[in-house]
Amino acid sequence: MKSIGVLIVGAGSMAHRHAAAIQAYGDRVVAVVDQIPMRATELAQMYQAVAFENLQDSRVSEIAFESAVIASPTMEHYQQTLDLLKYKIPLLVEKPHRSPLQDPVFLTMAEGSKEYVFVGMTTRHWPGFREIKETLHSGQLGTMISYSDRLHYLLTPDSLPNWYFDPKISGGGVLLTNGVHAFDRVLDLLREMPTLVSAQLSSIFPNHKCEDSAEIQLKTALNSPVSLSMSWVPYEPIETGLMIHCSKGEAKLNMDGSWSISTLDNERSGPALGTTDPFLLQWQAFREHTPGFELARLELTMKMIETIYRNNSGVNYE
Repeated sequence: MKSIGVLIVGAGSMAHRHAAAIQAYGDRVVAVVDQIPMRATELAQMYQAVAFENLQDSRVSEIAFESAVIASPTMEHYQQTLDLLKYKIPLLVEKPHRSPLQDPVFLTMAEGSKEYVFVGMTTRHWPGFREIKETLHSGQLGTMISYSDRLHYLLTPDSLPNWYFDPKISGGGVLLTNGVHAFDRVLDLLREMPTLVSAQLSSIFPNHKCEDSAEIQLKTALNSPVSLSMSWVPYEPIETGLMIHCSKGEAKLNMDGSWSISTLDNERSGPALGTTDPFLLQWQAFREHTPGFELARLELTMKMIETIYRNNSGVNYE
């Protein structure tokens, strides 16, 4: 596949991971945009690219880029997607593609055109996830009895930038940041969005303005229970990952990417992933226009998250 030039919006840790994946694939970072000039320059210099402070800079249009990645804070994704769609190029936008406060109408209208927008949902590109999905959909695991997904993370002072904990910038807390992955995985593996039964949001860190914990209970059309648990905690979590319990076997996906499947016929497993592997796999899927990551599909996840925020009286991000 021909090498292309890529513009990256944002110059934080996620942007650095995207840039490394782009280069590893054989494409080129040609421009970096960040409202903090020093950060934009630092990342741009690593790839002999050009740095800009914002997309409105008239010089941006003079750069030869055939694609773009949006890796800025959540609240900026919506407008930056609209701004870049004007260039009529494929876009990869980090999850979530918008905040719960933003009306998706203009984004979904834009997706109806010939432009290609791909939402960055890295965990669905993991080899273990794909193996579990194929095994589940083939019927090898039998009838699903229960489904649980625990996304619990140790939060140190350096784990995430402070904007993640301010809903005016992030759009929400752990439910949005990590819950978007949990709901996205449910939808892909079960081929439906289960019905919401209950949700409980709570705070752990007193200085955070958003929720640090979310406990979600759902049920499928066949009344199988689905439990989603996510949190940011000040200690090392004991048990994390996805577990699917079925009549003919079980499947487990750990948060490091390692996996195992046990059925009536065999047992098999796979190793953990390296730090850059998920982003390289995602960039490959993006370049190949792999279906299933469109804005309209991810809207199903966002609507569920919005419903949970509305139904929790102690949370109001509007």
